[in-house]
Parts: sequence; C-alpha cells; structure tokens
Amino acid sequence: MTSVGCPQHESPLHKLVYDLLCALHSGRKPLDSVEEPVKILLTELLSACEKRIENLDHDTSSWALFAIEWTRLTWSLLAIISRLTTRFIDPRHIDAEEQQLTKRLNIRLFDLINKARPVRPLPNMPDHDYKWIQFYGLLAPTLTTLHNLYSQLDTPVQSLDTAIATFSEAQLRPCLESFRELCRSHSLGIFASLRRAQLDRMANFHEIPDEKLRTATAYYTSMLYTLGILASRLQGFRFEWQCKFPYSMSDPVRNLLDIVYLTVDQLVADCLFAAEPATNAILVTNNLFPFNCDSLAHAVVFKQFDVQIVSEETAQAVQIQMNKVREGTFLPHIPGSFPSAALLAMKPTSGVKRNNAVANAEGGNTAHKKSDVNSKESVVIVPSYNENLLSWQATYPHLLCTTRQKDTVLLDSRAGQIGKRPVFYFYIRATTFSPSGGLSYARSLSLPFTIATRRNQDCQVQRMMSSYTATCFWLYGTSTLDGLILNWSDNGIKWSHFKQLYQTYFTVNAEVKRSLSDIDFQLMKEKMECEDCREHTTAIGEEPLLTFKNVLCPHLRYDCDQNVLRFSIWRGNLEVLQIFQDARTNVKQLWDDFILHGLTDIDDVCELIITVLCFNFQVMFR
Repeated sequence: MTSVGCPQHESPLHKLVYDLLCALHSGRKPLDSVEEPVKILLTELLSACEKRIENLDHDTSSWALFAIEWTRLTWSLLAIISRLTTRFIDPRHIDAEEQQLTKRLNIRLFDLINKARPVRPLPNMPDHDYKWIQFYGLLAPTLTTLHNLYSQLDTPVQSLDTAIATFSEAQLRPCLESFRELCRSHSLGIFASLRRAQLDRMANFHEIPDEKLRTATAYYTSMLYTLGILASRLQGFRFEWQCKFPYSMSDPVRNLLDIVYLTVDQLVADCLFAAEPATNAILVTNNLFPFNCDSLAHAVVFKQFDVQIVSEETAQAVQIQMNKVREGTFLPHIPGSFPSAALLAMKPTSGVKRNNAVANAEGGNTAHKKSDVNSKESVVIVPSYNENLLSWQATYPHLLCTTRQKDTVLLDSRAGQIGKRPVFYFYIRATTFSPSGGLSYARSLSLPFTIATRRNQDCQVQRMMSSYTATCFWLYGTSTLDGLILNWSDNGIKWSHFKQLYQTYFTVNAEVKRSLSDIDFQLMKEKMECEDCREHTTAIGEEPLLTFKNVLCPHLRYDCDQNVLRFSIWRGNLEVLQIFQDARTNVKQLWDDFILHGLTDIDDVCELIITVLCFNFQVMFR
C-alpha cells in the first residue's frame, strides 16, 4: 500500500503536453465540471517544467542538447498558453484558478527567455552565407524594437496600437519572409541527401547513415529555436499587455504571434520522415506489414496520422501541394483531399490471429481474409513517443492492403514499357497541434512500391513476381529523383551500372557472400537482347546500353519434347534465386565454397565434363 501524502509517479513531459492539448481540443464548455482534469494537468506540467528549466544549464552543456530541450519546453508552453489565453481575456471567463495557472505558465516562459542563448546559423551552412547574413541583419533590429515596445506600455492604447502595426509591417514581416527564404533554400539539399540515402538503402542495401538523420533533425531544431526566440518574446509582450489592460478586448500582439505561428506551421509542414518501405518494395494484398513514420522535429506534437495509398499521378499532386505550402501560397491549416488507389486495413494488435499470420518486415506467410478487417480509403494511427528519437511517430505493426481499386490498370504500357507494373506511394498526412491554438497539417510521401495480388498457382506467382521485382529493381536502380517522387527512366543504362546493381541484388537475395563474377555476367550480357528488344545501336568501343525492355523480353527459350518455354533474363534469374532460397538444400554453402559454378555456357560445360572424364579415366588406369 502507498502511504498517504506520498507523491505519485510523475508523468513524462511529452505525455503531459499531449494530454493537455487533447483535452483543450475536446470541446469543453466554460465553467463546466470537466475543467478539473485540465487544472490537474496544468499543475503537473508546471511542476515538470520548473524542474527542467532549473536543470537546463546543468544537464545540457552542449549547444545541440540545450537547443533541443529549450525548444521543446518553449513551444510546449506557447501551444498551451495560446489555447488558455483566449479564455483568459474573455470577461465571461472568471475562473481565477485557471487565470493563476496561466500566469504561472507565462512566468515559466520568461524563465526560458532569460536562459536563451544567441541564435546560430542552420546546420551545415557555409560560412558567410548571404541569406543568413541578410536574415540576421533583420532579426537583430526586430528584437531591439520589440524590447523597446515593452517600455511604451504606459502610453495610450491608441498610440501603442499604431506602433505595433508599424512594427508588424516594417520589421516583423520582412524578417520572417527572409527566414522562410533562408530555410527553403537550405532545406532542399538536406532532404535531397536524406532521400538519396533511402534510395541507396533500397538499391544497394546500405544502411542510412545516422549523420543524414541528425542533420535533418538539427535543421528543424535550429529553425524552431530561432523562431522560438521571437515567439516567446512576443508572448511575453502580450502577457504584459494583458496585465496592463486586463479589461481591454483588444489583442494586437496576437496578430503578431499569428504571423510567427503561420511561419512555423509552413516550415514544419514537411517534417515527416516516411521510413517505409524499408527493404521490400512489393506489397502483397492481404499480407500483414509494419508501418513506421518518424517526425524530424522534436518540438512538434501530433494529434493523429492519416495514412493512405495513392497512385503515381496523385503523388505528384501531393508534392505540388507540399511545395505550395513551403512557398506560402497554400495554407498548412487546409487538410486537402486526395483519392486513394488501394484500400488499407488495421489488424488489431491483440486478440486471436490465424496460425499462418505473422507480421514481419520481409512479408512471409501472412495472409488474411478481407472479411477479417474493415477496409478503408485511409487509416488513422494514434501517435506514440519514441524515447530514443525524442519525438513523436506513427507506428503500427499490423497493416494490410486489402485490394487495389478497380480502375487501377494492371500493366503500364507507357512508352512501350510492357511489363512495368503500376507504382504507388504511402501518403501520410499528420494533424499537428499548431501553436496558434488550432490544428495544422504536415505531409510526406513514402518511397514508391508496387502492389501484387495473390495467386494460387506457382507458375502464376513466378510470372507475376518477375514483373514486380523487375519494376522495383529498375525503378530504384535507374530512376531520377524529383523531390520525394522517383521518376521512371525510359533511357538505357550502361552495362557496368546494371552489373553493379545486380551483383548486390544477387548477393543480398541469395543470402550468400560470394558475388557473381565477370565470367557469369559475360554469358548474361550475350543473352540480354534480341531483335525484338534491341533499341540502341552500340558503336565500336562504346559500352552497350541496357533498357527495361531488354530485362523483361522473353527471348530465352527452353525446349523439351514438344514443349517450348519462353522466358526473360529476369525470370531466369528469379528461378536461380529460388534455388538458393530453398531451405531443404545446402546450395548457399556450396556456392560460397566455390563448389557450384555460376552461369556457364554450354560449350564451357562440355569442356568441363570432358576434362573431368579424362581425369577420372587417367586415375582408373594408373
């Protein structure tokens, strides 16, 4: 038993902030009895903030750790204060206790202002960057003018309103526009580098370097820290105004804060990092798969994540909308709506599952009937907090794609690329608690993938999977990156590039250490094209080009009695990989020990057999 008076276990700061924001968005009525839980949460939050602010200098000696902690505390307080202050200035709201709690929150915000350190350039920014120098040249006088406005609180309200309006148009707006331009120009390289690392993981099976993620998260921390310096001082000025004019219905500083908050919502509207697909870019309908999407911004709190599958064309439209938000021509508070290209469902994380239903990253035997779940155009994932990343994320272990839409074509014959399967993206739209007091949205697109329908006959599965695996192989190995979109390449690639890509593909999928040799690829090179699929004429001395049509053209054949089987190089390679993946054999070990030969020409096989027979004949007659 717990003795009377002993304090209960304290909730973590992130949970207190999340619970408070959810409670303040639950449609409470003034002076209702449901107010009491909010007051309890506010009291707990104040206690947690006081301790963390007190330890801010001691526990966070490095700039990076200090910026993360200061930013999380500051924006948490600002988001809650903006929701409480609306009621605080309402004469009908006479809850003295809540007013006192709001004042204490503002005092804690003053403590953070006093502990703030000078702003720094964005991470990895070149020395003497012109846009940074331009922005900082506007920020310094903006903060000075804001400080001077504090001393004018004794002047008449009308003249102060005029001074605030002049400050807004002459200094605050130009300063924030300069900062938006700085972030837009600097963030492009950061996110392009991170996306290329994702593509490299899919094409060459390399891990994403931690430095890429650290750089992206440091960008958002630095950006939110800089805007937090400005927003906290504006809120401090607003608090002083409300204390000086408690019965005034005017709230001119709120307009200044809204300008800063809109800038924040615009700049964090692309803070999501869609980690899926991580290894396999083929979803099979009714197979369970895990889903994960991280936030790169520590200080952003999410209400929910909406996930849907969209087509290539819709993904392009999503990216256009994201660019408009970044440019300031589309408000981040507008949710937007896009059609789904497939239906999704959420398998309960608890309860009875079928014996053959096991969710894992590689897929596997995870079949479910569509009647087991409720399919939807999009699914909603409740955010969870990642203690290692110190940020919110969307993660769910048992998602499944139940079906493609009926109007989705099975084959994409664009540019004559027979065999190319349609490509899809996860579109993630996260609802965030905006510091303005409302809701905003962050958006992202996953890496592209294909959706394979289930079949019962083995031959159908092999024929189907050859086009799906070839589509993903070509997409990730040869395509060009346009923002978050991976554009299909109809141009040929050099043979050396294909060789390097397939060497890695074979080693990983066969689960062996020994890669294919130059001799193996020599035979493959000779069999790679025919008259039907030859598109490029190679000049003497130049490296031949390989196209997607060469990969899937069924110009190989196997004759047995009256049966003639035609198949592509890619289909043949999949059959070879199937031998390696058979758990009943020891093919992998035999291959790594150089006991098994690779791709060998018939003449070479005959020569090898003759050599072995001659050797055995000599041994027998010695």
